[in-house]
Amino acid sequence: MASDSFTKKIIVKRDNESAVLEDISLLRQRAEKHIELIIAKLRSGKKVILIITFTEYKT
Repeated sequence: MASDSFTKKIIVKRDNESAVLEDISLLRQRAEKHIELIIAKLRSGKKVILIITFTEYKT
C-alpha cells in the first residue's frame, strides 16, 4: 500500500514583524492546500493518518 508523507521544517528568523506575518500567511496557504488534499482522500474512502507537530522557537 503506497503512502503519501511529507515533512516540513520552517524556522522564522526575522526581526521585521511584517516579514514574519508574510511567512505566517504563506504557511497558512500551504496548510490549506494540504487540508484540501486530506479531505479529498477521505471522501474517496482512503484512510488518512494525520500527525501535526507545532514547535515554538523563542529567542
